[in-house]
Order: sequence, then C-alpha cells, then structure tokens
Amino acid sequence: MASQTYEDMVVESYNAPSLYNIAAGLSSWILLASFIIFPGTFTSLGKLKDTEAGEAVYNVVQHIPLLLFSVLCCFASIIGTTFLWLKFRHNHVWLLSNLIGPGLLNSISGLLTVLVGVYASHNGEWSVTAKATITIVSLFLFSMSIAFVTYRFWLLERVRVDLHN
Repeated sequence: MASQTYEDMVVESYNAPSLYNIAAGLSSWILLASFIIFPGTFTSLGKLKDTEAGEAVYNVVQHIPLLLFSVLCCFASIIGTTFLWLKFRHNHVWLLSNLIGPGLLNSISGLLTVLVGVYASHNGEWSVTAKATITIVSLFLFSMSIAFVTYRFWLLERVRVDLHN
C-alpha cells in the first residue's frame, strides 16, 4: 500500500464503514466491562476465621463464574482490537480516535476501579485476584500508552511533516 497523506487518513477515517466504528466501540466497551467486573471477583480470605472455612470456600467458588466472564470479555476485546488494528494499521487517525484513545481512557478507568475496589471495599488488602487484576490492567495501560505515544507523537507527526514538505 502506498504511503497515505494526513488528509487521506482523515477522509478515510471519516468515511470508514459504520460497522468498523461500531466494532471498535464495542471492543472498547467490552474491555471496560472486563475491568469493571474484575474487582467484583476480589475476595478477602485473610479476614475470615477458621470456623468460617466453609463459607470462605463458597465465596471463592461463587466468584469463579464472574472471573471467567471477565477474562472472556478481556480476550474478546483483545481479539476485536487486534482485528481492527490489522484492518486500519495504515490509518493512524482512525486508530487513535477509535481504538487507542478509548483503550487508553478505559485502562485508566480500570486502574482507578481496581484501586478503589482494593482500598475502599477491602481496606487495602491485596488478594491474589486483586494483584492479578492490577497486573492485567497495568499491562493494558502500558501497551495503550506506548501505542498512543507511538502513533500520536511519532507516526502521525511523520505524516504531518511530509505534508508540509
């Protein structure tokens, strides 16, 4: 594919089929849903007494379907985002506005949700699930931050510089 100009990317982004824009929004919302559901799976087994062992096991098992649903949402979002990134990899404007920007904001929201869940609901107690969740959310935040900086301040600027030359 020939190198696109900034104007070509803007026009292509504006004229992208609605189905792709809807799919990008859906992938972004599914990612956010997984980040919101994850903290609901936190357990605080350390506070339970030995006499409550049966209840503790019940509470852990009770959250497994929620954890699996959250993980499935996360994977669905990754698959959708990857497909759309491959489809629009040459259009930095579309990627920034439809995938990377929303993904970055949702990752920040996910991080805040995890922190609020741990410190407000669980008194700062970091369970195994909370640690796994903060790791997953941080990886998404890191990757979206790298993508944002790369596309916004390097790739898109190269296209804009070519525009003015």
